[in-house]
Amino acid sequence: MRSLLLALAIVPLYLGSALACDDHVGTCEIEDWRWYELLDDVVIEGSATCDSGKAQIRLYSESGGETRFLGVTRGYIEGHALRASVSNVSDPKSLSIKYSINPDS
Repeated sequence: MRSLLLALAIVPLYLGSALACDDHVGTCEIEDWRWYELLDDVVIEGSATCDSGKAQIRLYSESGGETRFLGVTRGYIEGHALRASVSNVSDPKSLSIKYSINPDS
């Protein structure tokens, strides 16, 4: 009986520590992001669910209910931090993104 109780006490601790690992296998997603303009560039920075990878990012601007494609860029994820920049984007008032991520193995 004591062995069973001990096992029941240890298993949740083991599973809890395994679930605390935030390196996702398979799907990597951008959790949060923001953008700002720096000289003639648009800079995107944020956080991702994977530790490292490459992101292909498509940029869109919405104005008056119309969505306009602005361009594409590649971002890099290191230590769960995403960073990307793109040049020659016409002064966006709002920005939305769509992305695909190839996590490093």
